Amino acid sequence: MVRGDYTKQRFVDTFLRMCDTQKLSDITVTSLIAEAHTARQTFYNHFEDINGLVSYIPINFMEEFWRPAYYVETVREAYYYAYEHKGFFCQLPQHAGQNNFRDTFIEHYREILHRTFVTDDLSPEEQIYRSVAIEQLVIGVVDTFLEWCRQQMSWPVDVLVRVQHDATPAFIRQMQHGNAEPPAMHPRPREIR
Repeated sequence: MVRGDYTKQRFVDTFLRMCDTQKLSDITVTSLIAEAHTARQTFYNHFEDINGLVSYIPINFMEEFWRPAYYVETVREAYYYAYEHKGFFCQLPQHAGQNNFRDTFIEHYREILHRTFVTDDLSPEEQIYRSVAIEQLVIGVVDTFLEWCRQQMSWPVDVLVRVQHDATPAFIRQMQHGNAEPPAMHPRPREIR
């Protein structure tokens, strides 16, 4: 990991820790840099504002994961990551305004899926079909995730993973292990539901 990545991770870790005891909307750059023991300019070298950091946390997790974002294992790990950082993620449904989580993550996830599954070698009809299917999937996944957060993560992770898998179009599921079999239920690690 390069120095800049360590610095970004330091801000992420500090911010997630602060969200356990404070409202996300009350955390400012000033309070974050004081807690992280860094200079204001150091923060702005990495993020445009607090909303940039808020958006960076889930997107960075998905990008750092070694499997594509649409794989069942990645989805499961993403839910577990959110559960481990419940103080932050349960506040996301109230995160509104410019660069809010919902809009930013939908756009990011949409771009990933379009780049992978809507290719020039497809017929125009298939491109439209896949674009619409991706749109439904992305909005449904993000809205379901935010509702889970709003409900204080009371729904079991394996149920959410199965629902997301079942809602995933066949052309995406076929990329997951080369077939469209549903995910196996896994015992819950730790105390995660």
